[in-house]
Amino acid sequence: MQTLSIQHGTLVTMDQYRRVLGDSWVHVQDGRMVALGLHAESVPPPADRVIDARGKVVLPGFINAHTHVNQILLRGGPSHGRQFYDWLFNVVYPGQKAMRPEDVAVAVRLYCAEAVRSGITTINENADSAIYPGNIETAM
Repeated sequence: MQTLSIQHGTLVTMDQYRRVLGDSWVHVQDGRMVALGLHAESVPPPADRVIDARGKVVLPGFINAHTHVNQILLRGGPSHGRQFYDWLFNVVYPGQKAMRPEDVAVAVRLYCAEAVRSGITTINENADSAIYPGNIETAM
């Protein structure tokens, strides 16, 4: 059983009252939050690892409810400054058509790294996954 304690941060709870708790602690056991509290009111349980979050905000993982994972490879130069339909028909559709399964695997790994770095822990991949059945799941 692995335990983690995040201490002295400002905790955004996302509970029904949307409480923000200053100088708080969160106890994590086997990757799941199991307890939280304020240092002024309680002592956190002992943990294998302690993170001092002083001056930081502790947030739950974010959800990206609409994403197109493979389009991460279509960012930049050819996409910049275009109108929507110009971009869709002249960048996205040809770009997706040219992608091989190994390109999709690279896109998935890149997207997941960027998502986690941004605090996103859950995604909803949209229609693009139907173009490459199995490839996205395999790469993840």
